[in-house]
Amino acid sequence: MKKKNPKRSSKEKLTPTLWGLWIKHYRAEKGMTAEQLAEKLGLNSASVYHWECGRASPTIHHLVEIAKVFKVEPQRFFDKKAS
Repeated sequence: MKKKNPKRSSKEKLTPTLWGLWIKHYRAEKGMTAEQLAEKLGLNSASVYHWECGRASPTIHHLVEIAKVFKVEPQRFFDKKAS
């Protein structure tokens, strides 16, 4: 079953929870575990878990690196009109 991209309303702010939903979405789409993503980013898996549950926000640098791993434009994480 294909999962849909998280949707954002035009008034919705970019929050740690929203970034986490995007990260989790793309990770699941690639069939990648949080541990595998963390390894590719040179981090521990707790960082990825914290992002995905909204306890922490990835840095801009990490968002750019995450976009590279998932082969998407970094703009996907910043543009409220991205889908």
